[in-house]
Amino acid sequence: MSVMDFVNLEFADEKMKRLQALLPAVRSSQANVLVSGPAGTGKSTLAKYILGPTDYIGLSAYDLVEDFDFSAFFAKSPVKVFMIENIDRLSTAQQKSLFEALDESSGLEKLRIISTSRGVLKNMAQKGQFREDLYYRLTVLNLELPALCQRVNDIETLAKHLVSVFAIIHKKSDLAISPEALEKMKMWTWPGNIRELENVLERAVILAENSIVQAAHVAIENNEESKDSTEEAVGFAGMTLSQVEQKLILQTLQMTEQNRTRAAEILGISIRTLRNKINEYRQAGLV
Repeated sequence: MSVMDFVNLEFADEKMKRLQALLPAVRSSQANVLVSGPAGTGKSTLAKYILGPTDYIGLSAYDLVEDFDFSAFFAKSPVKVFMIENIDRLSTAQQKSLFEALDESSGLEKLRIISTSRGVLKNMAQKGQFREDLYYRLTVLNLELPALCQRVNDIETLAKHLVSVFAIIHKKSDLAISPEALEKMKMWTWPGNIRELENVLERAVILAENSIVQAAHVAIENNEESKDSTEEAVGFAGMTLSQVEQKLILQTLQMTEQNRTRAAEILGISIRTLRNKINEYRQAGLV
């Protein structure tokens, strides 16, 4: 669970300042909202803040069956507010079903959809990868979260907030962050964004001694590890596409300790597709 605070922190990044200024109006409205941004930027956390105390039902596109009937689901639901994560992963048939359900809703029974997307829906719609009519229904309000590498000036603010939160969680006295630790964090590109920063700093808080988080406690990927990753990627040369796919799927399953939902999210495929691939590999004696 993310411990990020999008509301009370004073950000230096201009894009985040503009987003913060919009939040009161967005939260008080009944309009559909799309929260987009790279993986790990806090889309779900922000979406849940927008929902506030409202009763809602959460869905993830990764968990929906191909012939999911949104109209029937919404009709049976006790609430009319929904959070749909990874909406950019909806299939063509699922997009059609959702558009028809939204088209049918009106008046007091009008649905409200708060959705998240890793992909840029506007670009996807322009390329024909996402229904343009559905895109406009979902993006009455559109909030975009930038990658952490694009807001380096916010890293100190974020780090101090996270350290204070994790210090409370792990029952540590007030912790400070050394200048060297902050500089180390600012030099990193953070491919996992805020999710990665949270992971690194929770570990740092646990390891910290003498009330100071030192650079040595900030365990981020180093150049040697990056080199190893590059060499491993080069190792795919000469393999067929299906062999590369198989290797990536099996490695991701191993990394996630066989958590299929998480593996499918990382791989950018549906849980159904992943299940079919696993069955295929099992029949071939590979798993």
